[in-house]
Amino acid sequence: MKLLSVELENFRNHENSQYEFDRGVNLILGHNGSGKSSIIEAIGLALFGGGLRDRQEDAIMWERNRARVSVTFLADDGNQYRAEKIFGSTSNHELWQGDLLVARGRDSVIEKVKTICNLQGDIAKTFENVIVAFQNRIAEQFLGSPAPRREYFNRVFQVDLYRRIATDYMKEYLSGLKSETALIDGEILLTGTIVEKKSELERKREAKLAELENNLKKLEELEREIAGRKTVLEALRSKEREIDSAVEKLSIMLKDLIEEARRLKERYRQLKTSSMAREITARSFKGHEKYNELLGRERELEEQKKELDAVSRETVEIGKKLAEKTTEQARLQERIAATEKRKGEIFESLKTLREMRKEHYGDLEEKRRLLRERELFLQAKYDKKAAVKVLKDEYEKAGRERIELEAMIKRQSDSLTAQPDPQERLEALDAQEKSLQENIARLESLLSSRAGISARLKALEESIDSLSGGICPLLNESCKNILERKNYGESLERMIRELEESAEKIDREIEELKGSRQSLDELKKDRARLERDCELKAQATGELQALREKLKKSLERLEKSRRQIETVLNGTGTLEEMFETLEDETREAITAVETAKSEVRLSEKTLADIDRELEKGTTLEDESDRELKELVSAGGELALEIQKMQREIDVFESRLRILPDVALALEETRSEMNSHKIDYDEYNKNSILAGYLEEYTANFGQSLELCREKSKRIGLLRRELLELRRSFDGSKLKEIAREYEEMQEVQKSRRDEVTSMKKDLDYMEMELDRIGQHEKRLKELKERRALIERKISLAEKMRENLNLTGEKITAGFRDSIEKKATADYRKISGIEESIIWNEDYEVFLKSPGEAGASLRSFSNLSGGEQVLVSLCLRAAMTNVLSGARLAIFDEPTSNLDRERKELLAQSMRELFGELDQAIIVTHDDVFSEMAQKVIRLGEEAGG
Repeated sequence: MKLLSVELENFRNHENSQYEFDRGVNLILGHNGSGKSSIIEAIGLALFGGGLRDRQEDAIMWERNRARVSVTFLADDGNQYRAEKIFGSTSNHELWQGDLLVARGRDSVIEKVKTICNLQGDIAKTFENVIVAFQNRIAEQFLGSPAPRREYFNRVFQVDLYRRIATDYMKEYLSGLKSETALIDGEILLTGTIVEKKSELERKREAKLAELENNLKKLEELEREIAGRKTVLEALRSKEREIDSAVEKLSIMLKDLIEEARRLKERYRQLKTSSMAREITARSFKGHEKYNELLGRERELEEQKKELDAVSRETVEIGKKLAEKTTEQARLQERIAATEKRKGEIFESLKTLREMRKEHYGDLEEKRRLLRERELFLQAKYDKKAAVKVLKDEYEKAGRERIELEAMIKRQSDSLTAQPDPQERLEALDAQEKSLQENIARLESLLSSRAGISARLKALEESIDSLSGGICPLLNESCKNILERKNYGESLERMIRELEESAEKIDREIEELKGSRQSLDELKKDRARLERDCELKAQATGELQALREKLKKSLERLEKSRRQIETVLNGTGTLEEMFETLEDETREAITAVETAKSEVRLSEKTLADIDRELEKGTTLEDESDRELKELVSAGGELALEIQKMQREIDVFESRLRILPDVALALEETRSEMNSHKIDYDEYNKNSILAGYLEEYTANFGQSLELCREKSKRIGLLRRELLELRRSFDGSKLKEIAREYEEMQEVQKSRRDEVTSMKKDLDYMEMELDRIGQHEKRLKELKERRALIERKISLAEKMRENLNLTGEKITAGFRDSIEKKATADYRKISGIEESIIWNEDYEVFLKSPGEAGASLRSFSNLSGGEQVLVSLCLRAAMTNVLSGARLAIFDEPTSNLDRERKELLAQSMRELFGELDQAIIVTHDDVFSEMAQKVIRLGEEAGG
C-alpha cells in the first residue's frame, strides 16, 4: 500500500486542505494545534475504519454541517483507488477506482481494502496498535503491570483467536461428539433389545406355516363339495327361470291382445264416422261451389266501396283544412301589420339609448384616468413600504446579532479571566522537570556505583580467607606486592569496611532519590495537561478575537441599515415616527383608491345597464325583422296550399258519384249468399273426415287379423307352461339351496382363517426384515461409536496443542521483533545493548557481557531510552506484523535530548528502509534533511 494524497474538507481545523505523499519517509511538520494528528486520523478513518479520537460530530469543523475526508492510494494490485468518508447528517463511506464505484458502506469498503492490499484480521486494530504510534502513547503499552500488557499484545498477535478455537470451538465440538456418543449408546441398547426377539419370532413363523398348510387342504376339499352342489342348484334354478320367463311372456302377450282389441274397436268407430261424412259431402257439393262464387264477387264490391268511402272521408278532411287555412291567412295579415308598427317603436328607443351611452362613456374614461393616477401613487407607497420592511428586518437582525455577540464576548471574556494562566505553571514545571532530570541522572549514577560496590564486596568476601589462592585483583597497589602479603588480610578487612560505608551512604542517597522517576512521570502528565490547557486558551482567545471582529461588522451593518432606512423614508425624527408617517400616507392612498374604484364601478354599472338595454333593443329589432320576413314568407306558402286543396276537392267529388250503385250491388250479393250458407258449412265440416274413409277401412282389417293371430299364440304358450310346471320340483330346489348356503358359510369362515394366518405370516416377515435392518443398524452404530471415540481422542490432543499454539506463535513473533528491534537500537544508540522482550511482554535492556550481566527494566529506563526502545520495537512490529508496509509515528522525538534526536533522524531511513512508506508527524525539524517529502503546516493553511 502506498498513500498518494489526502484531501480534507471541514475536518477538525482543516477547512479545505490537500496533501500529497511520496515513497519513503514523509515528514508532516507543524507547531502544536496545527492539525498534524488530524491528517493521520483521517487516513485511519477512510482506509482502516479506526482512529477516531472522540465523537463523530466533534470531527466536523465548528459552524459547519458536514465534513469530508478523501484518501487516494496505490493498492497491491497495481491500481489507484480513492476512499472517501463523509460526516454529518448524510454520513457515507465509499471506495472509487477512477469514476467507478467499487464499494459503499463502512464494512464493504474495509473488506475491499483488505482484499486489494492483502491485509488480514481486524485492520482497524492493526492501524491503531501496529501501524500508528499516536502522540504521547508511543511507550505506554510497554509500561504498567503484566496483565494489561498481555491483554494488549495478545490482541495485537491475535493469540485470543487460538484460545477461542481451543476453548469455544473445540469445547463445543467435543461436547457434540460426546452427546452423539450418548445418543448412539441409547440407540444401541434399544436396537439390541429388538434383535434379541428374532429367534422367538422365527419359531412362531414355522408353527404358523404348518397350521396354514393344514387349513388350505381342508379348504380345497370343501370347495370341491361346493362345486358339485352348485352344479345341481344351477340346473334347478335354470328350469325355474325358464318357467318364470314363460309366465312373464304370457302376461305380455295377454296385455298386447287387450291393447289390440281396444285399437280394433276405435278403428271401427272411425270407419263408421268417415262413411257418414262421405254421404253429407256428396249431398252439399253444388251449394258449396255457388257460395264460393258469390264470396269472390262480394270481396270485389267490398274493396270498391272501401275505396270510395276513403275518398269521401279524405274530401271532408281537406274541406276542414281549407277552412282552417283561410282563417289562418286572415290572422297572418293582422300579425304582419302589428310587427311593422313595433319595429318602428324599437328603432326610436335604440336611437335614444345610443346617445345616452356616448355621454356616460366619456364620464367613465375620466374616472378611470383618475383611478390609475391614485393606484400608481399607492403602488409607490407599497414599494417604499416593502423596501423599508426589508431594511427594517436587516436592521432588527443586526441588532439581535449584536446583542448575541456581546453576550458571547462577555461569557468568553469571563471564562478567560476566571481561568489561571497555564504558562506560568509550565515555567514552574520546566524548573521542576530539570531538577528531577538531574536527580534521575544522579540516581542512575548511584545505582551503577552501588552495583560496582556490591560486586567488589562480593569478590573481597570470597577472597578474604584464600591467601593461598592468589592475590585479589581488587587490592590496592601496596597489597598487590607479593613481598607484603603479611598485610593482605588487614587490607581486605579495611577495604570491606570502606566499601560498606560507601554502600550505606549510596543507599541513603538512592532512598532519597527513589521517587524522582515517578515524580517525573507525574510531572510529564501535568505538563501534557497544561500544554493542552494552553492550546485551549489560545483557541479561546482566537475565538474571542473572532467574535469581536464579528461584533464590529455587525455594528457597521446596523448603522448602514439605519442610514438606508432614513434615505428611503426621506423624513426626520425617529425611525418609529417615520414608519408611522409612512403607514398614515399608505392608508390615505388606499382610501383614495377605494373611492375612485367605487366611482368607476358605479359608472361601469350604469354603462353596462345601457349596453344591456341597447343589446336587448337590437335583439328585439333583429327579431322583428326576422318575424316580418317569416310572416310574409308564410303568407305566400299558405296561399299556394289553399289553391292545391281546392283542386283536390274537385277531383274527389267526380269519383264519389258511383258510390250509391256499388252499395246496392253489394246488398244483393250478400242476400243470395245467405241462401247457400248451410250447404257451404256442411261441406266444409265433413270434407276432411270423408277423405280418410279408405285409410280407416284398411286399418280396421289389419287390426282384426292381428287380434286373431295373437289369440292363437297365447293358446300355444299356455300349453307349454303347463308342461314345464308338471316337470319342476320346487321343494328340492329349496333344500339344495339351503345346503349350498351352509357350505358357503363354512368356506368363508375357513378362508378368513387362512387370510388371517397369511396376514400374521406377512407381519412376521416384515418384523424379521425390520429386525434384519436393526441388525445392520446395530453394526453401523458400533462402527460409528468406535469412530467417534477416535475423534474425541484426537480432538482432546488438538485442544491441548491449540492452547500452546498461540504462545508458540507469539514467541516466534517476539523473537523476530526482538532481534530486529535490537539491531535498530544498536544502530541508533551506538551502544551494544540488547532489547529483551519476555513472555509477559516486559521489556529490558541487557548490557553486554556474561550471563550475569545486568538487566534494566523498561520502567527504569530514562525517558529518552524509553522512547527510543519503543520506536525500535514498533518499527520491528510494523515490519513483521503489518501487510500494509506502512508506518506512522506521531511526535517520535518526545522526551529525547538533542543528541538522541539527531541520532534518531540519522537512522530513521534505515529504520524504515524495508517499508514502502513512512510518515513522521512532529514539530521538530530535525528530520527535514532525511525526509523525501516535507509537508509544512501553518496557521494560514488551516492545517
